[in-house]
Order: sequence, then structure tokens, then C-alpha cells
Amino acid sequence: MITMRKASEEELSILFSVYGNSQDFKNLNLSNHNYEFVIVLNSNIPIGYSQINFENNNVAEILTIYINETERSQGLGDGLLRTTLNYIESKGYIWAIITANEKLQPFLLSEGLQLLSTASIPDNLIAHLENYDPNTSFFCHIPVFFSHGCKHEGSI
Repeated sequence: MITMRKASEEELSILFSVYGNSQDFKNLNLSNHNYEFVIVLNSNIPIGYSQINFENNNVAEILTIYINETERSQGLGDGLLRTTLNYIESKGYIWAIITANEKLQPFLLSEGLQLLSTASIPDNLIAHLENYDPNTSFFCHIPVFFSHGCKHEGSI
């Protein structure tokens, strides 16, 4: 059974043991206590995760969205993105920025997200986003994202 939720301390230890040697995981900054993880489990075995930075009071940052290569093309990325955004929204944030590598960009575009270079950014957020690369960072107004429904419903 697939489960997606905020990772507990015990689940973080499992994440580290499973992904500790992968290049993507080695690049994570785990020392910042403002970071939290959402984990994807298949029968209590991690098959993906996202990392969130809550350092900025206005915009949450999704630093990583990862699904094991053998588990992709099953809608898990969509589920992880939605679970992560739902968790961010439950913490009182309505804006998110997603830092994307080349592999993640097509997925985010297919989810209906926009690059900073093409997104309409509210004036009060411009200063908070100026350090992000507008050609590799995606902007999300979370309530608007959820108003479109799931992509598998054909609502977007």
C-alpha cells in the first residue's frame, strides 16, 4: 500500500539509510532545522520523498521532489507534489517555489506550474524571489493549483 506523509524522525533515519549514497541525497542540506520531508512509502519501504524549506515566512521552498526511477510513470510524482503542497498549505503558506533540475522541469510543466520567468508574481513577493534562477525555478500559488483539480481527472 502506498502512503505519503510528513516523515517522522524514524522515517528520516530510514530515508538516510536508503538514499544516503545517492548523488541527489548527498546534495541535500540536512543540518537546517527549517527543512522537513514528505515521504512516499510502499509497505513501509521508501520509494520517494520531497524536501521543504520553511525558512522564508512568505514562500515555502520545495528543494527536492524524487521518486525512484523504477516507480515512475504511475502518478506517484503527481501524488507527492500534491501531498507536499497540501502539507505546505496546512502550515499557513499559500506560495511555493520549486527548485528544479533538468529532469524535473518537464514534470513540473506538465503539472501546470510556471517558471519564474513567465509567472505573474505578486509585487509583495518579488524581493523574496530575486535570488532564484527564473529559468530553473517554478512558482506556485497553492490555492490556484488545487482549484484546477487532479491532472488525472482531466480538470486542468
